[in-house]
Amino acid sequence: MIKPQKIIGRQEILSIALMLAIGAFALMPEIALAGTGGKEWGGLWTTAKDWMQGDLGRLLAGAFALAGIVGGIVRQSLMTFAGMIGVSIGLYNAPNIIESLMTATLPYAEHILPLAPSLIPLGNGLLTM
Repeated sequence: MIKPQKIIGRQEILSIALMLAIGAFALMPEIALAGTGGKEWGGLWTTAKDWMQGDLGRLLAGAFALAGIVGGIVRQSLMTFAGMIGVSIGLYNAPNIIESLMTATLPYAEHILPLAPSLIPLGNGLLTM
């Protein structure tokens, strides 16, 4: 007696649909325009950066250091103080790190693009002319 073949299950259908969706998105890179727009949030970013690196940031850094001293005394350990100093340094440097990551460019892209024109539609916003 011959056993009937198993009908494709729900899991297999979902896997096939996911693969087809990934393939469709891979063929349409022009819809992925990272970094375009968002100018209306520039004022908010400038304000937050000024707060973190200005007087408010120094006040918070001092408060973190004071909390670290108190926590270190309570726990009989300098690690709490060191951790709070790390938080203070991170608070002050966070805007610079974020801007460095979000505005990254490839300095030698003008040498790459003439060699491989197929890279232009696959760009992720980091290529500059």
